[in-house]
Amino acid sequence: MDKEQNQFSETAVCALCGERVKVKGLTRHLASCREAHPAKQGKRERTIFTLKVCGRCEPGYFLYLEMTDNMTLDDLDGFLRGIWLECCGHLSQFIIGGEYYSASTEDDFDLSDFGMPENKDSNVELGKVLTKGLAFGYEYDFGSTTELSLKVVGMRQGRDAPLKEPVVLARNDPPEWVCTNCGKPAVRVDSMMGYGTSKDNVFCATCARKREKADECGFLNIANSPRSGVCAYE
Repeated sequence: MDKEQNQFSETAVCALCGERVKVKGLTRHLASCREAHPAKQGKRERTIFTLKVCGRCEPGYFLYLEMTDNMTLDDLDGFLRGIWLECCGHLSQFIIGGEYYSASTEDDFDLSDFGMPENKDSNVELGKVLTKGLAFGYEYDFGSTTELSLKVVGMRQGRDAPLKEPVVLARNDPPEWVCTNCGKPAVRVDSMMGYGTSKDNVFCATCARKREKADECGFLNIANSPRSGVCAYE
């Protein structure tokens, strides 16, 4: 992946103060910045988690999220689907300490019926499963799978008001892809040329139109997501 990681910026914007910070120093910056910019206060003390989420094979895509202990793995699953993953309603799961937690679905599949490990319900509060420094995994779509790596990079006690959805503290800038043919900024990815987005399957709008007329292809809009160019995601 080294040849592709240079598409990503070495800095990101902190949502708390608006400062552009080096990616390598984001964890430290966010911890001190939250002290300088306290969250809305609630009635009782609770645990607040800071999570770093990134593509397992494409760590240039990342999110720093803040969540309160009343929230669940289901809440996190729904948020990740909305901001990064959802295309066709695929199944998903978290892997935490050797245990598998399936996200709730309308069809209520039992993954053990498909030869997969018996899963727990992901409708469980974060305060019951997350600990300081914990690293865990997530998978969306068990066919063309997008794998994420998550880590609890911050954990504190406070009187923050309970959150209804994760707060994005920082996110990677969209990678700057250039057209495989002409070198102009790329906006489309041909999903039939390989899995995901790479320097070899991205095109500007003009070159994409020419390719559509001449070849069999499956163009999608390039997205700021580790699922860009996979399945029907755009």
